Amino acid sequence: MARALGIVVVAAGTIGFVGAIVIPGIALAVGAGTGACADGAAIWPSARQWGLYGRTVGMAVCGTALAMVLALPGAWAIARVRRFSHAPLVGALAFVPLLMPPMIVVFGWQRLLGGYWFRDLSPMARCVWVWASWGWPIPAMILAAGWMRVGRSVCEAAVLVTTPGNAFLRAVAPSLRRHVMVSAVILLVWFVGEYSVPHANGVFVMASELMDTAGQSAAGEMAVRVLGLSWPLIVVTVAGIVVASKCWPAPDGASGGMVYSEATSRRGKALVLMIVIVGVTCGLPLTGVAGRRALIGDLAETVTTYWPELLGSVGLCTASGVLAVIMGMALTAGVRPARIGLVGTFLFGVVPGAVVGSAMLSAYRPAEWMNAFPRAAEASWWFYGHWPIVLIGLAGRFAWVGWLAGWMATRGVPRAHQEQSSLDGAAGLTQTVTMCWRHQWPVLVCGVAVASAMAMSEFAVVGVVGVPSPTMLAMLVIEKFHRFEYGMLAALSVCLMVSAVPGTVLVWAVLRRREWAGYG
Repeated sequence: MARALGIVVVAAGTIGFVGAIVIPGIALAVGAGTGACADGAAIWPSARQWGLYGRTVGMAVCGTALAMVLALPGAWAIARVRRFSHAPLVGALAFVPLLMPPMIVVFGWQRLLGGYWFRDLSPMARCVWVWASWGWPIPAMILAAGWMRVGRSVCEAAVLVTTPGNAFLRAVAPSLRRHVMVSAVILLVWFVGEYSVPHANGVFVMASELMDTAGQSAAGEMAVRVLGLSWPLIVVTVAGIVVASKCWPAPDGASGGMVYSEATSRRGKALVLMIVIVGVTCGLPLTGVAGRRALIGDLAETVTTYWPELLGSVGLCTASGVLAVIMGMALTAGVRPARIGLVGTFLFGVVPGAVVGSAMLSAYRPAEWMNAFPRAAEASWWFYGHWPIVLIGLAGRFAWVGWLAGWMATRGVPRAHQEQSSLDGAAGLTQTVTMCWRHQWPVLVCGVAVASAMAMSEFAVVGVVGVPSPTMLAMLVIEKFHRFEYGMLAALSVCLMVSAVPGTVLVWAVLRRREWAGYG
C-alpha cells in the first residue's frame, strides 16, 4: 500500500513538473528561437532597456547591502537559540516578513507616515528600504547557520591568542565568506526580478518593462519579445543559482553537531530582539494598513462585493500550493534529488513573473492544427482562457517551495530511524512513504500553506496570463491602487495579510513538534 501511494504521488508530481515547468520552458525557448531567426534584432535589448537594467541592478545591489546590514541583529538572535526547534516562536517570527506581500508593506509605510515624509524620499530609496526590510530574514538565517556551524568554534579558538576584534576580522569573517556570498547572491537575483515594490513606488525597472511588453505583444510574438528582453536576467539567475550551489558549505561533522550551552541559555533575549526587529520592519507598516478607522466597514463592503473573487483566489492558490508540494515530493523522493528539478523549480521561482506567465501562454495556446478536431480545440481554448492555466502558472512559480518542503521531509527523519527501517525491510520508495512523508506530514502541510500565501500575493504571473475568471485578489489590489480607492485597498491588503497567518502558525507548529520529537 505504501509503495502504491508513493508511485501515485511520484507520477502526479512528475506530470505536474513537466506540465508546469518543462513544457512551458521549452515552448518559450522554441518560440523565442523561431522569432529570433526572423528578426535578429528582437533578441537584443535597446539602449533604453540596457539603461533600465543598470537602474535595476543598482537598486538591487543597494537593497542587498542594506538587507545584509539589517540581517546582523536577526542572525545574532537566531544564533542565540542554536536551532529553530529550540525556540519555535523565534523561527516563526523570522518567516513573517517573507510571507507578507511587499507591495502591502509599501502601502503601510505610506499610510503610517501620513503619505508625506515617505513620499518625499526618492522612489528608488523607498524601493531599497522595502526590499531590505522584506528580505533580511534570508541572510539572517544563512549567517546564523554559518556562525553555529563554523564561526563560533573558530572565534573561541582565536580569542585565546588575540583580541575579540582581531579574532572576528581575521578568523571569523573569512570562515563566513561563503555564507555572505550565498546570501548576497540570493537577494540580488531576487530583487533584480521583483516587480511589485517598484510598481507601488512608481519606479520603472526591467520587470516593469517585461510586464508592459508581455501585455502589448500579440500571442505569436510574445515569446521572442519577452525572452529577448529577459535573457540577461535569466543568465544572471542561472549564474546565481550555480554560484550559490557551489559556494554553499558542506556540513562539517567536526563542528556542526556540537551543542553550546551559551546558545541555548539566552532564548528570552533572542525572542525579545526578534520581536523588535520584526516589529520595526514588518509590524509598523502593517499597522499603517490595519489602523484605518473605517477598516471594519471597508472589510464588510469588500467581503460583500468580492466574496466570489476571494473564495476563488483562496481555492485556486491553495490548489496551486498542493500541486507545488506534490511536485517537490516527487522530485526529492530519490536518494539524490534530481538536479533538473532543483534548477527548474528555482529558476521559475526567481526569474521575473512576466517570463513565467509568457511561458505558460506560449506552451498552452492552442495550435492551428487543433481546429480540425472541434472538441479538442474547444477544450484547449477553455484551458487556455480559464483558471487551469493560472493554477499551473502559480504552481510552477512556487514549485521551489514544494521542493524545499519535500527535501526537508525526506531529510527530516534521524538517520538512526532510517537505518532501523532498512533493517526491518523497508527500502526505496516504501521507506520514503513510511518513514519520511508519513512522519513529516506537518512539514508538507506547512509547505502548502507557505506556497499558497505567496501565490495569493503574486501579481506578475496572474497579470500576464490574464484570465477573465476568477479575478485574483492580487489583481484587485492593483486595480484599487490605480483607482485610488484607499478604503477597498486597505481592506484587500488586510485579506492578503491574513493569508500569511496560516503559514506562520504552521511554521511555529512544525518547529514545536520537532522540539517535542527531539529532532533538534
